Amino acid sequence: MLQETHFKGTTGPTLRDSRYPIGYFANHETAKKAGVAILFVKTIPFQCRETFGDPMGRYLFIKGTIADTKYTFASIYAPNTRQHRFLRSTLHRLEQFREGLLMVAGDLNMALEPRLDTSWGTSLIPHQNLDSGPPKI
Repeated sequence: MLQETHFKGTTGPTLRDSRYPIGYFANHETAKKAGVAILFVKTIPFQCRETFGDPMGRYLFIKGTIADTKYTFASIYAPNTRQHRFLRSTLHRLEQFREGLLMVAGDLNMALEPRLDTSWGTSLIPHQNLDSGPPKI
């Protein structure tokens, strides 16, 4: 799963690496900014059932099967400000979309546990959003 791919428009690049013949992309509609991708190595027999991408290139959800097991993959690239609002709405969309086992990767642009993950032990995210704990999926 990749973030900050910086492709523009509705299609991704042509993949030239034979190890990754299948790629799914969510790109910004009009500018070369943001962008996420999910690539599958050729040895994984992934069968895609449905995709859901953000037109601003901030997230991409894919659901399908691998060896008769249902999976949902999510690649997320949060903005540098108001991450808590973005994550709340994105995770709500993901909850509505997901099936089976969930695999999430991304650049959230924030420390999930500020007391442990930052050198100063605090976060710029408002305290009322931190005190309720991480969003539930």
